[in-house]
Amino acid sequence: MEKFYLSLILIILIIAGVSAYFFLEKKEDLIEIEIPESSNQKSPLNRNSSSFQSSVLPQLQIEKISPAKVISPTLNENSSKIIYYNPESLSLEEIDFKKENSPYNQFLSLAKFEGINKILWSPEKDKLIVFWEKEGQIQKTLYNPETQEGFDLHQNIKNIAFSPEGEKIVYQFYNSETGENKISVASTEILETEILEEEDILNTKILDIDLYWPSENKIFLWQNLSGVLEENDLYQFDLVTKNPPLVVLPKKFGFKPKWSESGKLILFSEVPSLGEEVSLNTLNNEGEIKNLKISSLVEKCAFDKEEKSLYCGIPKNLAPDIILPDDYYKNLFQSQDNLFKINLETGEKIQLTKDAQHDILEPFLSADENHLFFTNKKDGALYSIQLE
Repeated sequence: MEKFYLSLILIILIIAGVSAYFFLEKKEDLIEIEIPESSNQKSPLNRNSSSFQSSVLPQLQIEKISPAKVISPTLNENSSKIIYYNPESLSLEEIDFKKENSPYNQFLSLAKFEGINKILWSPEKDKLIVFWEKEGQIQKTLYNPETQEGFDLHQNIKNIAFSPEGEKIVYQFYNSETGENKISVASTEILETEILEEEDILNTKILDIDLYWPSENKIFLWQNLSGVLEENDLYQFDLVTKNPPLVVLPKKFGFKPKWSESGKLILFSEVPSLGEEVSLNTLNNEGEIKNLKISSLVEKCAFDKEEKSLYCGIPKNLAPDIILPDDYYKNLFQSQDNLFKINLETGEKIQLTKDAQHDILEPFLSADENHLFFTNKKDGALYSIQLE
């Protein structure tokens, strides 16, 4: 009996030793960075610490540059100023961000449009689509700010995207009564009574389609779904061959894409399976997918001009019970972000801020890439970070 107990103890020690070896080996592989502590909040970087290789904290300053909430900020046609809609003045305004204490110039009143909640700018900023409320319904108006002429789009027109040159739009037309559901292309030339050169290019059964038109002959389509509970596919449609849409990315949960300026890179979010963290990935023209190993959302990221780096707000307060992207889209989670610069070739991540008090949304860079701008979701105001 004594020999039996000795043998049993020996076996237990061997098993414990082997287990300790594997766990310790994994722990030695972890490379952590220093993150300022925040009371009772857990960082996504600690949850994914093995993916972070380095950290530099130059403590870049974040400056508020708009006095109040802004809607749809962007660079103007020559990238010298920021233009946006101010819901308080009911006007389009511009800021010369290179001048200190620059005044806010109101250059066009949009007071005739009630309850504006979004503006879609054409690439050249010479046309825009105003999303506004009319008799309890969201109305979409194609508008020329120079001539101040506009055309109300049909109520059955849903999501819309401009062509690369802004001369056309692609949109989904859905009639809930008849079931008619199609994708169409039309000219952006504005007449009072009709859309010009309208062409139906695709019939579909998919509801609530998002669209993007990155190059002359390619249009991308995907379904606007809630998040982690539904699979989504990314389709590509060729305007020349007009063959059935090609599935580019199949069956992705928590999917939302963002394109680089050239259209050659797609940043997309994905939740591999229920219960796992959301991750950001890139897809290039060769079909190669790279996992960036960070938990964030595409709405918090911007490509640089050369498309070699990505600037991303990464939540510091991402606790284990938070489910992204759903909780963020439902406004159940307010993010506290640090700004990182991610090298898309090497994977190196450099921390640029440690304030972590702003909920970074839709960042974009100045033409010289010396400034980064973003909307703070907490107050809706526009902020600036001087990078160089």
